[in-house]
Amino acid sequence: MTLDDFRQSLTAAKPPAELTLALAGLWWDAKGDWKRAHESAQEDEGTEDSWVHAYLHRKEWRRVVRSKIVLDTAKEFLHLALDHCLTHLRPETSPILAEVRERPRLSEQPQLI
Repeated sequence: MTLDDFRQSLTAAKPPAELTLALAGLWWDAKGDWKRAHESAQEDEGTEDSWVHAYLHRKEWRRVVRSKIVLDTAKEFLHLALDHCLTHLRPETSPILAEVRERPRLSEQPQLI
């Protein structure tokens, strides 16, 4: 499934059957159903599901604290999680992960808080 296929599937009432549990979690999140997204991400304990589960909790935390810095980080984390799922755990094929590797680590960036 491509990213465009994923986006087009959001017009349906249910996620496509061929989605992994992690992608189904991201699908439900895109539909605005955090509870179903969280349930889907928790159904398995694989790497993909852990990425999505972490993203969902980060997003919920952001909603609670309403911090723009955290929102930017959560959006980047979602982008990474989706890319990770769509490339089926093959980081060498991921242009997004390659770009992130080039960025300074958080500990090397100025503190904003």
